[in-house]
Amino acid sequence: MGMEMNFKGWRINILGLIGALLGVIAIFSSWYWITLIGDVNAIRIMGSSGAGTAIPIISSSIFVIGALISIYSSIGGAIELTGISIFTVNFLTYPWFGGHPYPGDGPFLGLGIYLGFISGIIVIISIFNPLGISFGKEQLSIKARLVNFKKIAQE
Repeated sequence: MGMEMNFKGWRINILGLIGALLGVIAIFSSWYWITLIGDVNAIRIMGSSGAGTAIPIISSSIFVIGALISIYSSIGGAIELTGISIFTVNFLTYPWFGGHPYPGDGPFLGLGIYLGFISGIIVIISIFNPLGISFGKEQLSIKARLVNFKKIAQE
């Protein structure tokens, strides 16, 4: 009388969902660290204000939207990579990064940035090589491979 999970009639792209889960974890993980500020994640960046915060706010928002879209559709992986790439380039080219007076104080990229890149890459790979339930040898259209879970017709 144990719980049974019946996935018959469903096509589930487990690889895409794993990538999406990593994206959600990346949202709450540290994106960068500075001694006087501490850990900063995507949620904290989106709530920040002040000079020079427009690009970080927009890019982290793009990433969050992409990560949430990735739960349903693998197209979110491209959106994730766009947001995280813009954020990283902006972070690495910001004047503080190379000219900080106290080298041990940061800033340092955090785990969330790396998880974000890995998430986007895994989600995009899942479009071309979907792994999961009800993915057999048959060729699926790109449209069918973009959806991470879908009820399929019973035979």
